[in-house]
Amino acid sequence: MKSTGQATRNPLLLEGLRILAVDDEEDALLLLTVILESQGAIVTPARSVQVALEALSCCPADLIISDVAMPDEDGLALIQKIRSLEKAQGGAVPAIAYSALDPELCASECLKVGFQRYVAKPVDPEILTAVILDTVSLQSKQRQKQPFKLTVNRQSRLA
Repeated sequence: MKSTGQATRNPLLLEGLRILAVDDEEDALLLLTVILESQGAIVTPARSVQVALEALSCCPADLIISDVAMPDEDGLALIQKIRSLEKAQGGAVPAIAYSALDPELCASECLKVGFQRYVAKPVDPEILTAVILDTVSLQSKQRQKQPFKLTVNRQSRLA
């Protein structure tokens, strides 16, 4: 087998995707950030609900990934607060819950309050990337289904 001298470059699957990552555990947040950035995502890390809401207000996100079990306010409270926002403020941003809690007990509650997907900790980077791509793709398809509305100003005339 002959080598060309060029390394095969894997595409960065999440390139340019702006992700708000929320976890109260510093090590878990760092690991999540490294996984996402290694795939080309632009990550805004937050260690609490309050910090996440502040970040969302100034840095638009394409996706939110949040731990569920956090002290003070948990991921369920976070997504409820986000879903109460106007769409322009980030209220419709797709979100993935991730947690070490029992998926049988936690996943359905996460979906009820406004998360689109649930991923169990420890996070497998390949599974997480696939879930992110699927979630973003689903959101994009839903946006495309919305009817296009064209408004015509009948009083304007061509000269």
